[in-house]
Amino acid sequence: IWLILTNNQISRIDQNVSKLHGLRKLMLSHNRLTEIPSELGECKNLELVRLASNCINTALPEKFLSLPKLAWISLGGNPISKINTQKMKVIDKSSVVFDKKNVLRTGASGSVYKGQYMGKDVAVKVFKHDSKGSDGRPEDEAMINSIIDHHFTVSSHGVFMKENMHDSEDADVVEGMVMELLENATAIGKPPSFATCTRDASPEDDAKSLDTDRVFSIIWNIANALEYVHSTNVINGDVYLHNTLQCGDAARLSDWGASFVYNDSMVADSSKSSDIFEKIEVLAFGRLVQDMLLWYLKVACPDS
Repeated sequence: IWLILTNNQISRIDQNVSKLHGLRKLMLSHNRLTEIPSELGECKNLELVRLASNCINTALPEKFLSLPKLAWISLGGNPISKINTQKMKVIDKSSVVFDKKNVLRTGASGSVYKGQYMGKDVAVKVFKHDSKGSDGRPEDEAMINSIIDHHFTVSSHGVFMKENMHDSEDADVVEGMVMELLENATAIGKPPSFATCTRDASPEDDAKSLDTDRVFSIIWNIANALEYVHSTNVINGDVYLHNTLQCGDAARLSDWGASFVYNDSMVADSSKSSDIFEKIEVLAFGRLVQDMLLWYLKVACPDS
């Protein structure tokens, strides 16, 4: 059901992957893959795939991307998913002040500190550049964050680069990013467990009781966020209730670690690449709605 091979030296997926009929979660980020075989499209139960930070330079098989249960995918850090760095909001590092003793959160890709920018309290995330988590590279997360700007998303004011770089290869290294400081923001769901595999485990303790109006408000907020995100040719890749934050009266979509930019040349033999990637994410949104209705309204929605 789970196959996790993140951070290895895998350069090829064997065609006999088609025999893994029970596979639901496949993690292959940080390897050396150059292409994805169409045989992966035989894994009809596959729901989540991580392919970030490989060497994929050929279009993906439509048979694979059209899997009926595929709802979460990451492809950042591959040649086929290029980010236009000219769109990045780069800010001067000297304008950012933060204290490494004032830690707000620590994760696999870096630490978040309380700081100040332009006279306002902010959250400052400093990346670990040797981080090789399942989602993708910190640099891609920072770039996507600097592109996204919407009321119902959690994104950054901008990124700052490493200073005093003598090696030209390090000249464009993103050191960190500055984000809005969200006071008292809480996640709605708990991350998937071994039992739930790809689905959120349960409501967070601070979100165990929501009324009907609040439930539909949250669903509407995330739908708005995704409509905007897709208009920028970005896939979040991690649409979940554990990445949905309650912030006052609004709910906001957070975590861009699995995100990537998509285009019409990324799917083999198809003129509808954008539609295919958006359909995958719409299914993730559908799963979010299913969980909300079941948890709070005691309504079980069938997949159909």
